[in-house]
Amino acid sequence: MPASLCVSLLTMGGSSLLLQVLLLRELLTSFFGNELAVSTVLASWLLLVAAGSALGSRSGRSPTAGVRTFGLLQVLLAVVVPLAVLGSRFVGGRTFFPGEVVSPPIMLGLSALTVAPGCLLLGAQFAAGCRAALELGLGSRSSSTVYALEALGALTAGLLFHFLLADHYGPVSLGLVLGALNALSAVGLLRLSQAPPNRSSGRGLQFLAAGLAVLLMLAAVVSPLREGLDRWSLSGRWRGFSLERSVDSRFGNLALTRNGGQSSVFLDGSLLFTSDDTEAAEWTAHLPLLEHRHPRRVVIVGASDPLVVGEVSKHLASAGTGTSLQVLEANAALLRLVAPWMLASSSPSLRVLPGDVRLQLAGLAPADVLLVNMPEPTTAALNRTYTREFFALVAAHLTPDGVFALSLTGGE
Repeated sequence: MPASLCVSLLTMGGSSLLLQVLLLRELLTSFFGNELAVSTVLASWLLLVAAGSALGSRSGRSPTAGVRTFGLLQVLLAVVVPLAVLGSRFVGGRTFFPGEVVSPPIMLGLSALTVAPGCLLLGAQFAAGCRAALELGLGSRSSSTVYALEALGALTAGLLFHFLLADHYGPVSLGLVLGALNALSAVGLLRLSQAPPNRSSGRGLQFLAAGLAVLLMLAAVVSPLREGLDRWSLSGRWRGFSLERSVDSRFGNLALTRNGGQSSVFLDGSLLFTSDDTEAAEWTAHLPLLEHRHPRRVVIVGASDPLVVGEVSKHLASAGTGTSLQVLEANAALLRLVAPWMLASSSPSLRVLPGDVRLQLAGLAPADVLLVNMPEPTTAALNRTYTREFFALVAAHLTPDGVFALSLTGGE
């Protein structure tokens, strides 16, 4: 099998996995972190890729139809990938239904609309890749070879994303680079497909693919271009807000907005804290602390409301020396974002411990007071500090007269 076809098949697998992950992360934010988005995206993905494969199987049967069609589809995918990533920010609860949780049927429709262009092209690519391998003499092994190379590309992309890309590169950067790689890979395929009658048109398509690759790579590496696209797409998601920062972390998208003198932090579109809501921080901190006779060692699980740290510090200041305050937070990106509020009024005894909350808690000395400073368990990711297992861990790490406190919205 020619090297250019091998590279294109590997690129197809990597593109499929990375585009799926990027769109899943973006649509989760657009739908306020509702995990139903995962099922709607994956269901849409499977159905639309199958539809694309069915359409791709109808490609022409000339001697180089499979190779040429595969190259053309890669050029189209190079355009669609960055557009799909940017467009995923213009759907969801903030744009279509401001302030409203999107219903499952509408979520399914918006998910399908967002992933459809990429899925149809990827499905058609697989069919075209099998035909190209058959044309190049692989015979009965063509489909299995294509499948194996596609899977290897997806596996490689998954490892790279998990260990390298997720924490260092934003979705717009990855979308642009992924588009450039598809365009560059298409150049080799289009060259392979040149037959004497179509040589001039084949060269024109090669120049088009090469130019597209250069354009997309420039947009990815030139900061003003990349950041301009990022800001423009985020403005669609945060219409009506003054967006100061947007940070993608392993735990979701963090957004910092400002309205006059008030700052707010959102996780996957849901509000974590507002800078002037001191009353909520006072209730969260002082009521539990007043339940203990002499609180000396306090542990706060989560930094979702950094004002709570300041209120606990006020309480400990009256207890004199020998106190300790420890904050456990798994999301290091959130710690960096809320650090100005957390450190502004904290005590010298404050220690911030990033990392897995359960592992950090298991290594600490028993606490007099332990506060859960996390959002309510509205998603599967947030419910980890509201489980029976977590409560048992807390009970094992409290002093005999220790106090454990969490807060939940009441109902009738």
